Amino acid sequence: DVGTGLCRYASVGNSADVCVTDVIENLLDDPATKVVVGYIEGWSNGEGRRLYDLVRNHPSRKPIVILKPGRSEEGQQATLSHTGALAGNDRVTNAAFRSAGIWRSDSPGEAVNVAAALVRYPRLSSNRVAVLTDGGGHATLLADALGGAGLSLARLEDSTTQELVAILPERSATANPIDFAGAAEEQPDIIARTIEICSRAKNVDAVALVGHFGGYHDNGGEEIGQQEIATAKLIVNSRKPEDAPLFLQSIHANRSKPALEHIKCSGINVVRSPMELGQILNALARPLPDHQGQCASKIERQPSVEHGLIRTRGTDRALLEPEAREFLTKNGFTVPDWQVSSDPNQLAEQCAQSSFDNVALKLIQPGLAHRSDAGGVILNVNGTATIVEEAGQLLGREGNDKARDAAVMATEMIAPGIELVFGAMRDVHFGPVAMFGLGGIYAEALNDVAFHLAPLHESAAASLISEIQGASLLFGYRGGPAIDIQAAAHLLIQLGDVLMAYPEVDEIDLNPVILNEHGLAIADARVILSETAGAD
Repeated sequence: DVGTGLCRYASVGNSADVCVTDVIENLLDDPATKVVVGYIEGWSNGEGRRLYDLVRNHPSRKPIVILKPGRSEEGQQATLSHTGALAGNDRVTNAAFRSAGIWRSDSPGEAVNVAAALVRYPRLSSNRVAVLTDGGGHATLLADALGGAGLSLARLEDSTTQELVAILPERSATANPIDFAGAAEEQPDIIARTIEICSRAKNVDAVALVGHFGGYHDNGGEEIGQQEIATAKLIVNSRKPEDAPLFLQSIHANRSKPALEHIKCSGINVVRSPMELGQILNALARPLPDHQGQCASKIERQPSVEHGLIRTRGTDRALLEPEAREFLTKNGFTVPDWQVSSDPNQLAEQCAQSSFDNVALKLIQPGLAHRSDAGGVILNVNGTATIVEEAGQLLGREGNDKARDAAVMATEMIAPGIELVFGAMRDVHFGPVAMFGLGGIYAEALNDVAFHLAPLHESAAASLISEIQGASLLFGYRGGPAIDIQAAAHLLIQLGDVLMAYPEVDEIDLNPVILNEHGLAIADARVILSETAGAD
């Protein structure tokens, strides 16, 4: 019981023609509904995109809290067996919710607590929190929760510290967190005075009281209990509209305690654990997304591409790399020059005409997915004779029973640098999604990637680049190359736009894209078609 009322309730578990998104749309339009809370176990195809578009384009900025299970592989399997609907890529769900401004909860308790806070409190203007505690452990747990959520302990001004020193015993800690060091249990009204000082401090955006308030009388007796009630009334009655919002955590939150009941009835959130309080503050501090209106794809379908490259390949839906490079080039991507031939001598001649100096040779053959593992790539090849020899080896390599279908592609070597992966995929629930992360042969092992639904605007693409854990490597780390944010963002926007323009394309993988002192260079490109691409 958090003291908030329910406006409407709807269950669509076995509905025929009404889905969760229909209900959410109705609630967004309902003036009596302040916060929408939902439980979504699975999606029908495309429903995730429909919810995303609804929330981003709806004139209401009404908060939405959704509890959606299926974060782990086990959870996804359970969801599948229960509803018969695919759970989808969980990272894509997170990216879609974050971009739409939807808060995703991990538990029913979190969903209720966050929803109650969003009903009662405005968004925090910044992330600076003053923590008041009757014991160091609770403050430490809350500080950890704040740090993990991107919030911080407010740095108190000297004038604020002097006011605290004037009312608190010498043994109390007046630096944030403010520790009463036993004074609160002996003299509860000191809490109200400390809250008042911190609530009007200039550089404090929220005040959090943590510990055992409401239960001091369990050990201190009836007189302390009466002082607690008087303190609760003083806290409530001294609040001013301009004060920093107040939050309270007490281990007695779930028990009927008179002092806490006064606090709860005033509209101040009271939760049981520091972690719950951290979740609430995180939700209130998270800025609303900058929707910037509906993004429009800037890439138009090219008839020559549509009829020349987009076609089925039997069971192999991947374009060969020269075709993938041609597809990207015709759609405005900057791709390093290449030459391809099934004749080693002709390939060497083409490289000479293109003034290629130091080249990488790649075996081009249908069905060959991982060339490096199969010995299908030779690097740093110089000179006409060497190109002929090495290309011949690739074409005649042991076990190559499809040599008649094979060719060799040559492209100039790219200077070493940080290997990145840029990609786009078509999610069954959310549609086109752009991806960015650390790449190369360890892309899957590192698993350091971030997603955003397409189409993207420039600020969203730039933000995506900074979301990965290894982002510091991209900004001149220890003298290394710094990424051109504008160029990288443009590449992500292009990838998303291609999938918007070509429904026949399921996936584009640019891995690696090498970041060096010269900028970004695409070293390898892969385009995967849908199962129905090119079908009559």
